Amino acid sequence: MGRSDSVTHAVYYDQVNGLDARAANFVRSRHACIPHTPQAIICLTHISHGEPMHSQAYYLLLTFVCLLALPLEVQAQEKKAPPPDHQKWAKDIARFEKSDEAKPPPKHAILFAGSSSMVFWNTTNSFPNLVTINRGFGGSQLRDSVYYAPRIILKYEPRIIVVYAGDNDLAQGITPTQLANNFVELVKVVHDKLPETRIYFIAVKPSTKRWELFSKQQEANRQIEAICKKNERLAFIDIVTPMLGSNGKPKKELLREDGLHLSDQGYALWTAILKPMLEKQLP
Repeated sequence: MGRSDSVTHAVYYDQVNGLDARAANFVRSRHACIPHTPQAIICLTHISHGEPMHSQAYYLLLTFVCLLALPLEVQAQEKKAPPPDHQKWAKDIARFEKSDEAKPPPKHAILFAGSSSMVFWNTTNSFPNLVTINRGFGGSQLRDSVYYAPRIILKYEPRIIVVYAGDNDLAQGITPTQLANNFVELVKVVHDKLPETRIYFIAVKPSTKRWELFSKQQEANRQIEAICKKNERLAFIDIVTPMLGSNGKPKKELLREDGLHLSDQGYALWTAILKPMLEKQLP
């Protein structure tokens, strides 16, 4: 490309015009995500009072500028998590507090917190010899439990906290790393006030309804397990392995007909895994 006092150049796909077409093909070959519509303008380059530019440098310039000009729909292919709306759970939290006024729960119990997998777990029946408090609220995410921790966790001064969350989080666009970071935040909030409390995180479970999220669930599980291994007051509960059949998919009998929530058999499995761990930590 020769010297020019001022050249404003529009580069179009499939415009058969010497170097422009070759440059477009060059960019397109290295960035397959750029649309191939003939009418699409990739970018505008403005070169003013410059020395002659070699072809390779010209191509590199085009590549850089075109990346900046990628359409928004390409940049937003992955679902972004909406900002938290903690107030949508205000009624659930108020209901817990009203129940506490009528019948205050004991201190130093085992507290279950998290989403619907906790809501539907009859912890009194599953752990008849243990004192439990269930403060799960359906549809919630881990960051909701962090936000409401002073009102649904800390005030009970639990000896052990059993947490299940992650299904809804990942389905709403939270990344595995963000989920792990939210777990770290929960640990900090709890241990700042209750440094001796143990926290057990139940792995994000596999389900047929959200099977497309399994790889993200496993990545989140790996990160959270690594965090737990660094702190003796934390424990990671692997329920994923026993929930998978010989075909590598979730065992149907462990889930309800909706393919998402646990069946009675599913809860029996979780109870069998968790109960020895809880009893071991109690005097």
